[in-house]
Amino acid sequence: MTPDVERIVRTNPDAVMVSTYAQGDVATQKLNSLGLPVIYNNEWTETHPLARAEWIRFVGLFFGCEQQADSIFAEVVNAYNKLSSQALQRAERRTIMSGNNFRGTWYMPAGSTYMGVLFHDAGADYAFADDTSHFSIPLGIETVIQRFAQADVWVGCPASSLAELKQMDEKHTWFKSYQNRDVYNFAKRTTPQGGNDFWETGVVHPEYILSDLIEALYPTGRQFYFTEHLK
Repeated sequence: MTPDVERIVRTNPDAVMVSTYAQGDVATQKLNSLGLPVIYNNEWTETHPLARAEWIRFVGLFFGCEQQADSIFAEVVNAYNKLSSQALQRAERRTIMSGNNFRGTWYMPAGSTYMGVLFHDAGADYAFADDTSHFSIPLGIETVIQRFAQADVWVGCPASSLAELKQMDEKHTWFKSYQNRDVYNFAKRTTPQGGNDFWETGVVHPEYILSDLIEALYPTGRQFYFTEHLK
């Protein structure tokens, strides 16, 4: 969020690719003022997983790899759509919830968000599937209990074990998914410094995330890529 502009300049780059989280951030303005071309890569603003992955075609243009990027993206689309098609054919629909109680507020993805779309494509029954907003929904714990107490599966929690989740908030134990030990995080590929490959490889390969969600919802014994089953 606060890049070292002087260090960047010393590398004498042909261009600097950035993700912007605010209009006119200071670092980008400084790079522009120094005559360095700034390329905006804002894949994170896309709400559909395949739309985020398609930015590989944008990046490929700068390296003369248009055909390779197109080929990779086509493979991702085919794999993703095949998984989703199979999941959506299920007559059974297990319910899903995500997140955790943080200082009295629980954030749930709306149905049209990145995670909301993934929930749908994994064949999940999600309480906010019809919410067309593109933001997380802030909820009080009472509402979460009312809407999700009986949810079958809980994903994306920030804990590494059920005991840790309970220690974070005793109310976490009130949910059926906790009691049935159907709780998962996305921290399997996390570095000691906190970097999470879910937000790196997962951007280019959303089919890996989709596969994990389907396995969490409808277990077959397939190995997870980004996901851990809390014990």
